[in-house]
Amino acid sequence: MTKQDRLNIDLKGLRERIENFRDDPAWKALSMSKKIRLLIEMSLNDHEVQSSATSSDGEAPKSLQQLVLRNWAVLAENSGVDLERLKLLRDGQGEPSEVEVLRIALALTLSESFVSSLPLKNGGKQTNGIT
Repeated sequence: MTKQDRLNIDLKGLRERIENFRDDPAWKALSMSKKIRLLIEMSLNDHEVQSSATSSDGEAPKSLQQLVLRNWAVLAENSGVDLERLKLLRDGQGEPSEVEVLRIALALTLSESFVSSLPLKNGGKQTNGIT
């Protein structure tokens, strides 16, 4: 690690929010610098995930239906979701189970929260409410 990899940060107004970000004992045991590093990595990962979910025209999918349609080959080959279920999701019919959302997210290297936040159909309201 070089000196360029280290810097001082003003945490005024942030220290308590960082400490209370999670309640589990593992979080409480981390040093402040490790907590900050994890938060930065999480934020960068979320940004990269959102960016990777966009199509070639730079537009993010507006629904689970669109996500499945755009990524049909990858999902059919690698997701482990039954093809009949994938067809229903591609056609905007039926709600995905929590396991299906997770498998789709993993196959596309997206966050589960991003996939579950998508409405089922284009122009439709979000009904899959999985978090």
